[in-house]
Amino acid sequence: MLQYIPLLRDHGIDVEVSPLLDDWYVERMFAGGRPAPARLAAAFLRRMRQALCRRRSDLIWIEKELLPWFPWPLEQALLGHAPPVMLDLDDSQFHRYDQHRSAVLRRLFGDKIDRGMAAAGIVTCGSPYIAERAVRAGARKVVDLPTAIDLARYPARPTPENPGRDEFVVGWIGTPGNTHYLSAIEEPLRRFAAETPLRIILIGGKPGLLPGLPSSIATGAKQPRSSICRTSTSASCPCPICPGSAANAG
Repeated sequence: MLQYIPLLRDHGIDVEVSPLLDDWYVERMFAGGRPAPARLAAAFLRRMRQALCRRRSDLIWIEKELLPWFPWPLEQALLGHAPPVMLDLDDSQFHRYDQHRSAVLRRLFGDKIDRGMAAAGIVTCGSPYIAERAVRAGARKVVDLPTAIDLARYPARPTPENPGRDEFVVGWIGTPGNTHYLSAIEEPLRRFAAETPLRIILIGGKPGLLPGLPSSIATGAKQPRSSICRTSTSASCPCPICPGSAANAG
């Protein structure tokens, strides 16, 4: 979403960005800790005030949902007299609820994202899987908007003169919660490392991953992903075949 802001401003559209949670939350998550309840409460109260004060805006552009883990009727009440809403979904946020292991939470929140899509004026979808779900949910207008890469921010590395001698760098971007996906490529990486100088950069990983392999941890909250990715020869995104991975737009 953020990469479109310069283009929108060039067309005379003013955009005000209001994140629910700032870098402190990401840094805390990457460190393996839990966010302070008081800071979380303050963030959600701020979001509620922002929703109530957006009466003069022409459009509210929401990524996934206004208030995670809050029931839809509350979001509906906050947005009831607000400007039109555009809902952006680039992954299967609905499966976070409708496939939750708790039957109580599935019952409370299972259709929350569907109801949000049905109420929005426009739903932008990062993959056909999400677009199909939006149509079934009754969204009034569904727009395919696949995740795009600004090539100006990620220029290609020059081809090395001696590719056999140069270090091959694999970059991986994720969070501590999905590092288990790396197990799918651990053995191929070990075979590759036995033949080629290899270095692995894990953005958002946690210590102890891929033991015995030359890997380093980069905290995505503090180091720009673009600068890290520019040093990589290849990027990896292993994931299992399941409804959640089918929705991934990246």
